[in-house]
Amino acid sequence: RGDVVMKYINKILFFVLVLFTFTLSVNASNFSTTMTSNKSSITAGQQFTVTVGVKGAKDLYGLTASLSYDSAKIKYVSSIGQSGFNPTVGSKLVLDAAAPKSGTFKLVTMTFKATSNFAIGQSTTIKISGVEGSDGNNMFTGTASSVSVKMEAPKSSNNYLSSLVLDGKT
Repeated sequence: RGDVVMKYINKILFFVLVLFTFTLSVNASNFSTTMTSNKSSITAGQQFTVTVGVKGAKDLYGLTASLSYDSAKIKYVSSIGQSGFNPTVGSKLVLDAAAPKSGTFKLVTMTFKATSNFAIGQSTTIKISGVEGSDGNNMFTGTASSVSVKMEAPKSSNNYLSSLVLDGKT
């Protein structure tokens, strides 16, 4: 009877050890994402770029994320893969590479354009969420990221001097 109890305890300890080891290896593969824009404010019809990158990636072969933005205010124009990653852009951002990459690097640069519905003074946010990466065998989690841009009034093209007053004299 003591042998049976000891075997049972050993099995439980082994299970806990395996679970603990698995949890550590999964957490070690997690990474964070970054998003930057080349402009924080834009004018009507202007294009801008948003670059998505990662920090702390280990053997990243691919990445998927939900991509969201207000399509009434901005529209997607194009994308260029970075660091050997090939992008597919839609409601999902899908990136894959022929060889794994580790560390901190850029994944994709996407170009957007302001629509006529993007009113002066308004802002909009481009966001990725539900980020998952793969090393070819395992899936691991990445952080969500976002970047915002604001619509500003266009600068006047009139550079003529309308008046000049100096010491009360015109």
